[in-house]
Amino acid sequence: MAETIAGRPESLWNWLESETGRKWKSIGLTGLRGSSKAYVLSRWRERRKGAILVIVPDTERAEAFYDDLRFFQRNGEAPSSLFPSWETLPYDGIPPHPEIVRERVKSLFSVMRKAEAVVISPVRALMQKVLLPSDLKRSVFLFSVGEEVNRDDLVDYLRQGGYTQVRVVEERGEFSLRGAIVDIYSPFYEEPLRLEFDGDRLVSIRRFETETQRSIQDSMTKEVFLLPARDTPAGPLQEPAATFFDYWRGDGTVFVDSWEEVLKEAETFSRLVRDHYEKALTKRSLVSSPESAYLGSEEISQRLDRFQTVFLEDSPLAPPEVQQTYSFDMEANEDLRREMKASLSPEL
Repeated sequence: MAETIAGRPESLWNWLESETGRKWKSIGLTGLRGSSKAYVLSRWRERRKGAILVIVPDTERAEAFYDDLRFFQRNGEAPSSLFPSWETLPYDGIPPHPEIVRERVKSLFSVMRKAEAVVISPVRALMQKVLLPSDLKRSVFLFSVGEEVNRDDLVDYLRQGGYTQVRVVEERGEFSLRGAIVDIYSPFYEEPLRLEFDGDRLVSIRRFETETQRSIQDSMTKEVFLLPARDTPAGPLQEPAATFFDYWRGDGTVFVDSWEEVLKEAETFSRLVRDHYEKALTKRSLVSSPESAYLGSEEISQRLDRFQTVFLEDSPLAPPEVQQTYSFDMEANEDLRREMKASLSPEL
């Protein structure tokens, strides 16, 4: 059984810098309530390098953790991002909202290209399989003003990448063709893009407003890149074959907020997937198997074994498998964030 150490976080930093601590695999931080979990993680970022994944039980907790972490974020730190779940029932045939797909694709791309990415995700979001990293990397379309861009290739890219052709672009994942103008609402940008061509030569790139369809003043840029408007391969039987964990760097740290709740939610979702799969089989023949489209609840534990993991717990008890447990005594109340902000200093 792991030793439990009570006291201030200095003992945690000292242990991590010791010969034993440099080889750590799992740590339990207990007695953390409310915003104190985000506070401790923010101080971790100051001391430790590498990407961070935070796994929480559900969407509500993910949004709360995201807001708390933004509160404690220091100037110059990379912003955190949410990796949301689809918020639709498995196998119901209803596509996710474009904003959800946008956040998922952005998070995957961020993890793939940034060593210091910070991602917060409900466990259900991690259980849904996604594009292979190699497929996402190949799906990045980069172009510049003055460059020759084959418009037929661009249109093929958009269609294969999950974009929908419309008359007027209003939502993410849409594009339109109007003479020499191509409008595209990419998942990566806050506003849609207006590309103007002279033949195949790209002569200008501007952003525009969906409400008025007018270009935004002083919004010209010289270079942009496009990402796909979907996070899974097209077609019901094209297996994604990858998970979020396949994008995760080996030197990154995984934080789990309330392990027992995360595990319970994963088990609940696995049962839901299986039930809806069996119902879908009675209605249509082309249905991806649960194994090809989702991670099982037992696979979550197996994936975590590959990474350094910190378990954040409200209670005084950490999962039994951790190497070391550090016990804190932080209360959750409405004044906590204000008090913590006042206490921020170079040394914890």
